[in-house]
Amino acid sequence: MSNRFFINPIATEICQISGESAHHIVNVMRMKTGDSVILFDGTNREFTGIITETDKKVVTIAIQSVIEVSREQKITSTLAVAFPKGDRQKFMIEKLVELGVDSLVPLQTQRSVVNVQPRSLEKIQRWIVEASKQCGRNQLMQIKPTVSFNDWIHGQREGPRFVAHPHDMRLTITDAIGQAQRAGVVSLTVGPEGGFTSQEIADAQNAGWSTIALGITILRIETAAIAAATFFSLPENPG
Repeated sequence: MSNRFFINPIATEICQISGESAHHIVNVMRMKTGDSVILFDGTNREFTGIITETDKKVVTIAIQSVIEVSREQKITSTLAVAFPKGDRQKFMIEKLVELGVDSLVPLQTQRSVVNVQPRSLEKIQRWIVEASKQCGRNQLMQIKPTVSFNDWIHGQREGPRFVAHPHDMRLTITDAIGQAQRAGVVSLTVGPEGGFTSQEIADAQNAGWSTIALGITILRIETAAIAAATFFSLPENPG
């Protein structure tokens, strides 16, 4: 079990952890005064510290060292997704954090069945922190407010831009990855269970987006999002 814990950025040599994290340290991990911990603040800083005091609500830690440790992908990726229902959301977000996606945008399309409300973003942020703790990532994936499909395709301008669309083999995934590697940045779009409408695909193409197929079968939302993130996290010369 990981002894990595998230903290808000600090400027002192002493920090305090409270709430669920303090409960986890004291009651789940059974850590005591003198035990060492690893902390990260979501800005690529990683700290080593020693527990100096514990009680039921607060754990006090003395910072011993701090280093800059980036475990980010070479390609900066922004992924817009028409969110799936229920527990599939958490699973998807955990895997996207592990795969190094930089920003995640909930997408509202004509066939969307989930509209991610602002009140849900705090819960999603907790999932992002927990996944980052487990996978060793020191930069938090950003979760953005929900955006409409039309605003997304016309507002996202930087680098290659791809819309996942089944059976569209005009642009190979290998060519798409090459474009992203050369640019160092990529924008990806994954639609709802019912897929994008033909009008949405036409609108995206007219706005300069390319369509790519992620495989030869129809993928569920979370599978498509994970597949897209995986493709664009591959090293330039694997093997």
